[in-house]
Amino acid sequence: AASWQGFFTQVTGGNNGSKTFTFNPTTGLRNGLPPFYGKAEEAVRQVAFALNGRTASGVATTDVMARVLFSPESDFGWDRHDASKLLPFSGPYALVAPRGQSFRTGELEAKAQESLPYDLAGKVDVPLVLTATEAGTYTLAWPTVEDVPAEWALTVTDRATGTTTDLRASPSLVFESGPVSDSARFVLTVTPSGATGVERGEVAGGFSLSAVAPNPAGDHARATLRVEAAQAVRADVFDLLGRRVQTVFDGAAAPGVALALAVDGAALPAGAYVLRVTGERFTTTRTFVLVR
Repeated sequence: AASWQGFFTQVTGGNNGSKTFTFNPTTGLRNGLPPFYGKAEEAVRQVAFALNGRTASGVATTDVMARVLFSPESDFGWDRHDASKLLPFSGPYALVAPRGQSFRTGELEAKAQESLPYDLAGKVDVPLVLTATEAGTYTLAWPTVEDVPAEWALTVTDRATGTTTDLRASPSLVFESGPVSDSARFVLTVTPSGATGVERGEVAGGFSLSAVAPNPAGDHARATLRVEAAQAVRADVFDLLGRRVQTVFDGAAAPGVALALAVDGAALPAGAYVLRVTGERFTTTRTFVLVR
């Protein structure tokens, strides 16, 4: 684990008997690892959900740990962008969670974050499971819909009432629920109609920059840049002390053309680095690690 990185331990065996976990801070912390998840800017699309409500006994509940992420590094299986859903130690509480493949069994489980491919080839249904320890009135909201193409249709269907809500037309929906556990009451439907095969260069913002791959890398690594308008672009590699250690590209970028930004890893020592790309209308970064 890198310094300042949080983690949790999940028991994968039976629940009978006590469990002991030992972590040595001297040998367990390592330098030179990638920044902890969420620290570095990444090319992602996401829909974040929040569940707020009040139980019949008058207790206010809040859950903001539910997100569906679309990442260039993700597939439909478990990867580093997926996260299990943790339950509170005590109630009352109400939670919502996307359901996806478990890293333990391969079966479906509730997650805090479900990751999917960045560019979808067709419609995807993501079950949103509901857990409520008490009956109450609840509001399911989606405060964050980030960088999802406008031509993608996003809807949530309430299986209990049969109603479907357009996420772009309404910020939330209100519903009643009794006590339930891991109930697949809602379904998020993502339909990339008209977006199948869309090039990354067509995303909003005038440019797109892929993640550096492979990551970690050895002697060679690369990222791909696309711009919507012709402009001068410079790409540099910096170490974690802020020193420029390599210039990857300094020239003109043509609109809609994939520009390969190749990092000469063999010329640099092992460690964590930042690729900074600056155009006439943007500046963005990607982090990566070199290993030997």
